[in-house]
Amino acid sequence: MEDCGVGRGFSLRLIEVPGYGVMAALADLEELGRVEEDRDRGLRLEVSPAFYSGRIVCMEEARRVLSTATILVLAGRRIISLAVEMGLVNPDSILEVNGLPHVQVYKFRF
Repeated sequence: MEDCGVGRGFSLRLIEVPGYGVMAALADLEELGRVEEDRDRGLRLEVSPAFYSGRIVCMEEARRVLSTATILVLAGRRIISLAVEMGLVNPDSILEVNGLPHVQVYKFRF
């Protein structure tokens, strides 16, 4: 387990998608297990350890994975801010439920 410092690591799970590439599920470590619900919009976000847990990575590896994976499933303010900074996520596309941001990115190849 890599030590990134308090409040700095990310949980990473890589999933091979046959015929397409790699899906990376990345979440801010401190968000693992968090569940938020907005009944008015009919939304429920769960940063499930069963889905997001894999290994802990720091900023440099998270940046590498964001740039190379073909599908991104991101949860948490820090990882999504990094993806925005890298030009991978339009801030208008971020879904937020009670302060918990979530976004999915599909990199299409033609």
